[in-house]
Amino acid sequence: DSSYKGVWHTKETSGTTVSDSTANLNTGALLNGAAVTSGGKIGYANVYDGTNDIMKASASASLNNLRTQNGKIGRAHV
Repeated sequence: DSSYKGVWHTKETSGTTVSDSTANLNTGALLNGAAVTSGGKIGYANVYDGTNDIMKASASASLNNLRTQNGKIGRAHV
């Protein structure tokens, strides 16, 4: 769907970057202790401590003018 600004499936098996599956290529960086783990429900997953761990997308014109709620673009539900 061309209307998606970014889709991060978190399929990486190691490292601190998360690839965007859209044509926008908005790569994300895992910061403040966020990490990849093999303990996901299906394969690998990202782990966040619920305090300050984040995935930060690279600056991109495709992410300009997004609607936000409380300063956050969206939140993954597990």
